[in-house]
Amino acid sequence: MTTDDVGLWVGDERYVPEHMLKEALSALRDLTMTAQLVSETAGDTVNRGTTYDDLQEKIVRWACERKIIPNSSPLAQAIKSLEEVTELLSATNRNFRGEMKDAYGDVMVTLIIGATLAGFDPLDCLQHAYDQIKDRTGTLRSDGVFVKDQSGTLPLWFLDINKD
Repeated sequence: MTTDDVGLWVGDERYVPEHMLKEALSALRDLTMTAQLVSETAGDTVNRGTTYDDLQEKIVRWACERKIIPNSSPLAQAIKSLEEVTELLSATNRNFRGEMKDAYGDVMVTLIIGATLAGFDPLDCLQHAYDQIKDRTGTLRSDGVFVKDQSGTLPLWFLDINKD
């Protein structure tokens, strides 16, 4: 049995503390809702006549003016995105709404720059992700565990994680 910054290892199995799982799942739910909102508002006005496409273009132009594009890399932006998600987790954990809003925006900026550096259109990435999940069925239980409908792919031990 060993420990690291993320949890406890027993042999080849990692056990992450429940509070960390709940925080991560909460942040992922928040990001999913944000992505859904962006997807629904793409082409619609977001703020005073600015469309999602306009904002994306402004972000890419801003990154080019500062030589982030082309001098950064998709990996560097992924690392930056992780830093911003960490800030989001911290703000969400404290329910600091202003910091949460800033962190969501920062995450989105780093993802837009990273996707652009990788040669992808960020909206195409969002559409691809939606296409992957749109037919999934199941529900998120109150304890934060997503249970797929009749798929049989979720191990039984995982369903009983909070027992005992």
